[in-house]
Amino acid sequence: MHAREIIERLNDGTIDMGISGLDLLNENSDDYKKRISLNKKLDFGFATLVVAVPNDWLDVQNMADLEEISFEFREKNNRRLRVATKYPNLTEKFFLSRGVSEYQLVSSLGATESYPFTGSSELITDITSSGTTLKENNLRVISDGQILESSACLFTTNKIKKFKMKIIDEIFDDISFKIGPEKNIRKEYLYRIIKRFYKLAGLEKNFIFKNLIIPNDKLDHDLKNA
Repeated sequence: MHAREIIERLNDGTIDMGISGLDLLNENSDDYKKRISLNKKLDFGFATLVVAVPNDWLDVQNMADLEEISFEFREKNNRRLRVATKYPNLTEKFFLSRGVSEYQLVSSLGATESYPFTGSSELITDITSSGTTLKENNLRVISDGQILESSACLFTTNKIKKFKMKIIDEIFDDISFKIGPEKNIRKEYLYRIIKRFYKLAGLEKNFIFKNLIIPNDKLDHDLKNA
């Protein structure tokens, strides 16, 4: 299940808990936050949503510079700056908070960092961890262009009863797990968490991990034999 789908399934109540990114929850409307609770920030999946411009935009070092050139760009080209992004809501809120209004959003379906190179946009906002992909595409983050610090989080629906939340807290306090340099989780810890959760909390089997962490078919097999 994709990280974005986990947020959607939590919102519609299909699942009770799941691990996804803070950025994906914040990208949605406030109604989502009324139905989804952030239970814990986890120690992996760190990334930042940033504003990135081409390296040769020497006159743009911060958001104030971007505001200034946006007016010049519209006057010269008879159109607004195009900003490619998968995060239209967070981008719009951030730009408006910095006084930048002369722009238009371009919805990105993937590989957002390539949009300026292909002429599909002038700049982008995108999630990045190391910045390597941005550099490879001749992009750089402007000095005050950090929109949101994100990480993997344990989310739960607000319908979970308090006694179940206490059990979840005890389990995650008791067992720590991290992703190593090659993004391999200590799976025995995760399996122990899941086994204890179902036995103690009595929830239906609707706890979903991202496929990148543990394939669902492997997870289902282990749970059936727990």
